[in-house]
Amino acid sequence: MRFSRRFVLTAATTASPDSSLWKRTELYFGTAKLNGGEVTEKEFADFSAKDITPRFPDGFAATGQWRSSSGAVVLEQIHTDYKHLFDQESVLRTDSTARVSF
Repeated sequence: MRFSRRFVLTAATTASPDSSLWKRTELYFGTAKLNGGEVTEKEFADFSAKDITPRFPDGFAATGQWRSSSGAVVLEQIHTDYKHLFDQESVLRTDSTARVSF
């Protein structure tokens, strides 16, 4: 997958009952299409408005979007939709756990 530009979606959910452990998942969306074209900023903005934003009714943050602990299912659907819509071989996914405090 070639990244001429990349669009990143970050989702964080609590991974422990005391909320100090958070699971963070990032999806990296490539822009190079298999047919030689590229996903434009407008195309991604339209995809985000139609396919990402409605799946995160609890809101946004400048660094990403989040949802309840069921967010993993939502991220998989976004992953699948993007690959299909923009002729992508894959969408890079990274998962990590972090201890946080507020």
